[in-house]
Amino acid sequence: MKKPKQKKTKEIRTSLLRRLAFLDRATLDIDARTVELAFSSEQPVSRWWGEEI
Repeated sequence: MKKPKQKKTKEIRTSLLRRLAFLDRATLDIDARTVELAFSSEQPVSRWWGEEI
């Protein structure tokens, strides 16, 4: 008889994360229901492998 596989879980410990976005109304297409977005940051963020920009 095979042993049942054990489920390994880790508790995620984090605080509330927030994001801020500014949209340019000129990129809004009401008929197509779309908006052009660009995601970027110049602020360094500490990751497990080092700094990410």
